[in-house]
Amino acid sequence: MRRSEKLFVFISFIIGLCLLLFSSLMLFCDIHTIWASENQNVIASDQENNDCANSWRFKNGNLKQNLEEKIHKTVRAVIKPDNASAQGVDVSKFNGDIDWEAVQNSGKVDFAIIRCGYGRNFEYADDPKWERNTSECERLGIPYGVYLYGKATSIEAAKSEAQHVIRLLNGKSPTYPVYYDMEDTVQANLGAEKLGQI
Repeated sequence: MRRSEKLFVFISFIIGLCLLLFSSLMLFCDIHTIWASENQNVIASDQENNDCANSWRFKNGNLKQNLEEKIHKTVRAVIKPDNASAQGVDVSKFNGDIDWEAVQNSGKVDFAIIRCGYGRNFEYADDPKWERNTSECERLGIPYGVYLYGKATSIEAAKSEAQHVIRLLNGKSPTYPVYYDMEDTVQANLGAEKLGQI
C-alpha cells in the first residue's frame, strides 16, 4: 500500500471514529418538553421545536402558570373594539387541548384561524392539533379559516407548501380563507420580488 493510500485509510478511520463518538453522545442529551398543557408529554422531535425550558411559560423546565387558568383569564379580559365586526383567535398546537365549548360560550370569539402545519408537505410538519381543532369547530359551528406557517425560500418549496395545505384541507369545510404566514427568519432577506413569487 502506498503512503497516500495509508494516509487516506487513517484519515477515514479518524473521521469515522469521530462520527461514532458524536452519535453516541447524542444518546446522553436531554430532551425537554415544550409548550403544552400540564397533562401532555410533547417531545421536541422535529425541526420547529426548540428547547423551551426557559420561556414565557417555563422556567428551568417547570411550568410557571397553569395554561387553562391563563386561557380563561385571557378570554374574560377580551373586549371587542366598537369598530370591529368580528373577533377571532389564532390557534395551533402551542395552545394545547382547547375547550372549544368554553370558547363558544364565552361570546367573545366569532371565528378561529387554525394552523394546519408549517413548511413543506411532510406529515411530520402537520400541526398535531389540526384535526382536533377543525373537527371541534365544525361540530360546534364555529367558523374557521386556515393558515400554514411558511418556511419556503424557493418557488419549488412554496409549491410543496401549497400541496401541504391542500392535503390537509381534504374533507374539511372552512368558511374563512386560507392564509400564508410569512414571518420566519429564513425568509427575512429574500426581498420583495422573491417573497411575491413565493
